[in-house]
Amino acid sequence: MMDNIVNLTLQAGDAKPFTMLGAAGHPIPSTLWLTWDGQSEEVPVAVPGL
Repeated sequence: MMDNIVNLTLQAGDAKPFTMLGAAGHPIPSTLWLTWDGQSEEVPVAVPGL
């Protein structure tokens, strides 16, 4: 598994490029679980299909 992206600050409209790789023959996940300032629980965000 790859490391989590942590301590990243984005402003409205900003983007963070990254690569998701399938691991051990597993497909790329269809959901990312994200948190942000003021949000203590992880929130599911769909990953668009290719």
